Amino acid sequence: MNLHNPFLRHTVTKYIQVRTGYCDACWSCLDVCPNQVLGKLEIGPHRHIRVDRQENCKGCKKCVKACPRGAIEYVYISKHQAEAQIS
Repeated sequence: MNLHNPFLRHTVTKYIQVRTGYCDACWSCLDVCPNQVLGKLEIGPHRHIRVDRQENCKGCKKCVKACPRGAIEYVYISKHQAEAQIS
């Protein structure tokens, strides 16, 4: 049985994946993102980055490079690469 994860949309875009367990809430990635893709989650002791606007992500990798903890991972696979992996 596949369960739907309602929070997945707050951790991934077409290009990046946020690993919230690694985020120490320094907000460096917020400062460098030119498209306001990322936002803050601050609920009690839970403080980490989240994806607010998936559709704005263009895969520029600025957030990936800015994160000192490696909490943002570049995960884009082009259609051509995906087809090559299947073959």
